[in-house]
Amino acid sequence: MNFLPKLEIKKLGALVVLIALVLLGPSLQIQSQSSERKDSPIGLVVYCPLQSEKETPFDFEKTLGLRYKRYKQQKIQEGGGAILLVSAPYLPKTSDEVERLKKNLGAEIIFTGHHSVVPKKETTKPSTKKLKPKKAIKQKTKPKVSSKKKSKKKAPKLSAKKQPVIPPGILTVKEEGGLNFVFYSPSFQSLQVDEKNPSSWISDFKTQFSKTSESQIFHFLLAQDPSEKPKEDQNPITEGLSNFKKELSDTLPSIVLLSSPRALRFFNGEYSFGCGATPDSLKISILELFFRNGRLIRINEEVQTLNSKESNKSWILE
Repeated sequence: MNFLPKLEIKKLGALVVLIALVLLGPSLQIQSQSSERKDSPIGLVVYCPLQSEKETPFDFEKTLGLRYKRYKQQKIQEGGGAILLVSAPYLPKTSDEVERLKKNLGAEIIFTGHHSVVPKKETTKPSTKKLKPKKAIKQKTKPKVSSKKKSKKKAPKLSAKKQPVIPPGILTVKEEGGLNFVFYSPSFQSLQVDEKNPSSWISDFKTQFSKTSESQIFHFLLAQDPSEKPKEDQNPITEGLSNFKKELSDTLPSIVLLSSPRALRFFNGEYSFGCGATPDSLKISILELFFRNGRLIRINEEVQTLNSKESNKSWILE
């Protein structure tokens, strides 16, 4: 008589366990998925220096550089990172000002002009021609010294890879927070459009993108409009990117960087954004990009106020 109740109790116990697994299954699956989820918050700070020498309310670049270092460390601790971009298409790519921005400000991406600074080199050429026989004798007697000098000159080029200077028309990829960011700025000449000569920048960009994308995956694209007064509604860079996505990469998120300050905007399926930090303002606008498992799921603009004369905060010394 006691045998049948024991079997029924076992069946009931098994049934309870089965029901519990069915009910808890989805929650256990969500927990396993959340443990594998990779969130990467990336902050993009864009700085546009003034072309003319004007007095600023305080040492803007020093304050911005210190603020950015703290901001980037915060993003790294959150599992992401940050990029400080300088837009200065009026500067020659070999200008001393470019090196200053890299070292003092900590700029990681610098959009420059295509032209170079060469007047100083040309003025020294006549004097070197007269001293050619003496230089030839020194090179024969001390070849080791000349090789050492050459190796010392190559050292800064290694650090330049981590802080690239991007002339117009050259596609560059930077890794940040485990994601690959693509940067590109067309030249002024390639933006000129008429009936006989259509815009040439987009075809060159497509060629570079196709070759580079064969070996790596891209997660975000920033294309600069170097025009002094960029068009708003029918921006040529925006139109070019929308056509490019239809042909090559319809899932790549992108944004067009304008050369003047302006808030984040979404128009005709494309985002655009102006310089977020300028020396004549005490506020900086930061693009907050939030990636989950390599996919951009949120983009917004955050406005922060830098330290000023009226503020009693001394966070610079913290």
